[in-house]
Amino acid sequence: MLRAVSTCLAFTILATGCARDNDPTPEDYLGVDQADLSAATLPGEVDQAGGVPLADTELAAPEAARFAADATLADDGDATTLVEEGSAAEVARSRREVLVAVRWGYFPARPADTWTDWSGFVAISRGEVELVRPLRFENDHDGTPRPHEDFVRPDHDPRLVRFRSHTRPAWDGLLLRVRRPKLGPAVLVIHAGAVTRVLAFEELYHLDASETVDAAGHELKIRARAVPRLDPPCIDEVALAHGDFSAGNVSGTVDAAAGPVAMIGRTLDLRGPYGLVAVELRDVDSGAQVGAARGIYASFHYSAGGVLAARVRDGADDLRGVLAGSFAGDGSFAARVLQRCQ
Repeated sequence: MLRAVSTCLAFTILATGCARDNDPTPEDYLGVDQADLSAATLPGEVDQAGGVPLADTELAAPEAARFAADATLADDGDATTLVEEGSAAEVARSRREVLVAVRWGYFPARPADTWTDWSGFVAISRGEVELVRPLRFENDHDGTPRPHEDFVRPDHDPRLVRFRSHTRPAWDGLLLRVRRPKLGPAVLVIHAGAVTRVLAFEELYHLDASETVDAAGHELKIRARAVPRLDPPCIDEVALAHGDFSAGNVSGTVDAAAGPVAMIGRTLDLRGPYGLVAVELRDVDSGAQVGAARGIYASFHYSAGGVLAARVRDGADDLRGVLAGSFAGDGSFAARVLQRCQ
């Protein structure tokens, strides 16, 4: 069976803590359709008070404007310099904070006769979205200042950043810092024009996505990275697990130090990309139950598969570790059993 330990265990995906009365099953997930994001809808007439209009000096010098293309960006909208990969030494990344560059339009710019309306919002179901800066906002350059037509505005609700955006030959975009208050289910909603994407927070740890979203060839591009963590906990890997994670069933093996342990369980889909996973741990020879693992999984939008995380408890219901890993589109999964360093 799994090696017994008495120390507090790091719960790096779901939560941290050692209280015995902590329920390892997360609270019922509220899908984005139930999240209180009604304020995200842009009314027909928008009060400009508190907006972020172009100043006269910016209109006179477009290259210096907050709404002009960032000098570090290539014409095709590459955001590599905005959301860095990080050095090889930065192995510890936050699980609560990510940088997201989201862009929409033509990449690279091309001739276009009509303007496309991308007005919408970026919101998180739980947490906050911080506008770092607009990356680019077009205007028609006909000599008539229209500082209030397109704008980006952080809302009174910290979960929400609204924008009004129109593109013709090029693209617009935002650089955002997104946080969730705790390690649990949270979705990022990107609504730009007719396009809506709902992404599990875990998918934003390392994402490079580009898709064509209409017949005209407009694209939506998203680049996201978890920010480096300055105070990473010391974590030991004590066992590996592998098996099948598909069709609502979980089966596999934990290669524990004291011998292999069989995994048999089920998954339960909830609203949005999240679901619950419950697994029994059984002795391979006798079939007796020696523990259990309960937690969540998150399915990804832009790649087949996702991640899973569950607290591992022994037969006496004592916390013994955290099962953290990923599953692939073919139904296979690989995970690690983690413990805080002694």
